[in-house]
Amino acid sequence: MRIKFTLLKNRSKHKLYHHVQWNLTFLFTGITALVLFSMIFAYLYMSEKEWHEKSFLSFLNTSNTMITNLEHQDTLQFSWLSTVSHYENYIVAVYDNGTLLSYCEANLSEHEKSEADSALAAARPDLSYSSTSDTSSRKDFTFVSDTGNTYYANAAQFGPGSSPLFTVILYSTHDLASQLHEQRLRFLAGGITGLFLLLLFTYFYIGKLMAPIQENQKKQTEFIAAASHELRTPIAVILASLSAFRKADKEAGTRFLMTIEKESRRMSALVNDLLLLSKTSGTLCDFTMEKTELDTLVLNTWECFLPLASEKNMHLDIELPEGTVPPCLCDAARITQLLGILISNAVSYGKKGGVIKLSLSHSSPYFVLTCQDNGCGISDQAKPHIFERFYREDASRSKKEHFGLGLCIAKEIAEAHSGYITVSDTPGGGATFTVYLRNTSSKNIT
Repeated sequence: MRIKFTLLKNRSKHKLYHHVQWNLTFLFTGITALVLFSMIFAYLYMSEKEWHEKSFLSFLNTSNTMITNLEHQDTLQFSWLSTVSHYENYIVAVYDNGTLLSYCEANLSEHEKSEADSALAAARPDLSYSSTSDTSSRKDFTFVSDTGNTYYANAAQFGPGSSPLFTVILYSTHDLASQLHEQRLRFLAGGITGLFLLLLFTYFYIGKLMAPIQENQKKQTEFIAAASHELRTPIAVILASLSAFRKADKEAGTRFLMTIEKESRRMSALVNDLLLLSKTSGTLCDFTMEKTELDTLVLNTWECFLPLASEKNMHLDIELPEGTVPPCLCDAARITQLLGILISNAVSYGKKGGVIKLSLSHSSPYFVLTCQDNGCGISDQAKPHIFERFYREDASRSKKEHFGLGLCIAKEIAEAHSGYITVSDTPGGGATFTVYLRNTSSKNIT
């Protein structure tokens, strides 16, 4: 039942993250779409407005040229009409006293005649002939016919009202409208394609951004579960011992009290480790940084662990540089704790009669501390995980006195000193932990 509940809980979290991922994707894509299409619409509006203005200006130049040529002709020639009638997309109609000339009658289609008649009817109220100036009266306008077609139109009147000559020049904007429509479709297709690609990119990019959050949530859940499990064992033993102590005689009661004390100390050590991990987190806020003689510190640590190594029938060797080692700006107590963790692990997982070697060297800009043993070693599968909280390799890292926090604490201490820690195989078997501490000056410490 617990496994089933855990699976359902994990699925629920996965669905939640998936839902958040899609919501963020749609939000980002929607905002981008709003900005993108606003820019597209603004560009299309300005572009189409400019196209219309240029097209209408071109029509005005052409129609003015036609009217000017007509004004300078004493007699209207069909050859001129034949020439101007071949302008592409143009309809040219000439009316003598309201009647369409025979040439135009013969060469224009019924549809074109109808469009010209409608345009003339629309413009005629605004046309008037001035005998004093002896010039034509003209009107340039945009004309929408009854059939829905749009034209640039020019209507002109020559001669007095008793025998007027009218010309109508129409330019169909159908091709221009088609070009503008194609442009809109291209921009729309490009915008939709771009948004689709952006949607996919945003979805996967947000997924990448959320991956560390999911991983952190997963580790936090695992951390709480592991901490609860580790605390549950000593608490259960303490409660059981207290229950038995009430019924036991004096001799048995003493044994139960010793068990309670032992488990209480074990639980206290676990809590202290958890508090230390919560305080480090790669910062120096809880560290006292002072210039420290590392060779002296390593030597003192070695002397402290000699009895423990001897008790386990192990040899604890030390190797220090022959020359002078410059002072290291560090927290001496934390570095001692780090070395203690490495030596304690080497003693716990080493083999009887084995050798543990503690060494110090200096290679600018790092001080290098090494703890080497010839025990059972660490498998390649476990190496990437041994610095994780509560991790213990099944085969060899399952001793009761270890919670799987030591190496994690060592890593945090090293990183708080702008350094790092690595693990490798000892030639012939075993594990070698190497700590690199950066030689920072006091002005770099914050």
